Amino acid sequence: MVDKISYHGIVNNIPFLLFIAILCTLYIANTSKAVSMMRELAIKNKELKELRWESLDVQSRLMKATSESELTQKAAALKLKPLDKPPFEIKKTINPSPKNKIN
Repeated sequence: MVDKISYHGIVNNIPFLLFIAILCTLYIANTSKAVSMMRELAIKNKELKELRWESLDVQSRLMKATSESELTQKAAALKLKPLDKPPFEIKKTINPSPKNKIN
């Protein structure tokens, strides 16, 4: 037991001590990186939440602006009025030309 605590015992265990020191360094670096990623994730989630609210706001304003009552008011400002009759399709018929008969 005394041999392991002596200078000779410490020198023999230097590779193991270096391995432990490297593991501790990697553990600290990994923890630091995880904490920074968590902070970045929280920032991105907050930004995503704000963008969702903005998207919903724009969508609701678009729905209101394209409602029939709003369009009627905007058209009235341009002196346009809604149709009284439903729209109809215009069809054009082409009469075939008479064939020239040669006797």
